Amino acid sequence: MARRKNTFLARVAAVLAAVAARAIRARPRPGEVWLAMVPLREDPGQQLRHYCVVLETGSGTARVAQITSKDKDGRRDHIRIPNHGWDEYSGRSHWVEIGREPRVVPYRGFLKSRPQGRCPDAVWSELQARRPAAVPAAPASGTPLLKRILRTYRG
Repeated sequence: MARRKNTFLARVAAVLAAVAARAIRARPRPGEVWLAMVPLREDPGQQLRHYCVVLETGSGTARVAQITSKDKDGRRDHIRIPNHGWDEYSGRSHWVEIGREPRVVPYRGFLKSRPQGRCPDAVWSELQARRPAAVPAAPASGTPLLKRILRTYRG
């Protein structure tokens, strides 16, 4: 009787472990392409479903570059991103924001349990090279912004 009870408990534990493993979502990592609810630039309170490249992750949020299928050829703030490795089915061209301030997406805003794929190496290198500089924190002393910027860039 005890052996049958142990076997039953082992089966229940295995089922619970399998369910828990499926419930745990993968966390986004830099260089991955995900589908997420990305805040609009014009109104961060509004969000739209977009593919995005994860640039960096933090405590509960990720900073991303939005991907769009709207034609952005000839624009300096977007580059074409090949579909290979993350979108094998749509047949549409895509562009990713570059050199713009990344958007912040909470982990719960990622819509799938795993990434769509990896960002192509050439695009990832370009994204890293053209990341905007971090905005300096305001000093406690109350130095006027223009003087602080001039001091920073004079060397």
